Amino acid sequence: MGGRAGPGGLGECVVGAGARGGGAAAGHQRRGEGILDTVAPPAPVGGPATSVLVEADESDPLAGDWNVTAFAICADPLSGQQVVAASTASGSANDGARADCTGQVATGSGAEIVGVVGEVVIDNAYPIDGSAVSAPTATTVYGQEEDGTTGSWYITAYALCADG
Repeated sequence: MGGRAGPGGLGECVVGAGARGGGAAAGHQRRGEGILDTVAPPAPVGGPATSVLVEADESDPLAGDWNVTAFAICADPLSGQQVVAASTASGSANDGARADCTGQVATGSGAEIVGVVGEVVIDNAYPIDGSAVSAPTATTVYGQEEDGTTGSWYITAYALCADG
């Protein structure tokens, strides 16, 4: 199951995804059965983000209906706006990745689990290396196996970067 949120007008780009200005929710009356495995800009690495892709799967078979909601905050493109990505090696263990905005600031973040469906959750996704007076410059994400799986998977961290 998935959803996508994009710009409200021509010339706009996503300035926040994941933890900083866009995001997602998987909803059902039994919490924890629908898990997010993608909250990421589908833009090519090096280009500006123009939407947020959200995907979720069932962690266990579920008879009831559930939904996924994607949302994005959009504005006129920022100077130097680009998507940066970094992935872990493929394996079967809880792991994390960090995407750095070298010489830029992070305006948004995202994460994607690849390789297994409904077995690994995005445990944390957040901007880092900022302070109360300076913007973050990287994104860190962590994936955690929900039931323990022998399947191989990896997690990709996305940072939406722009000139500071």
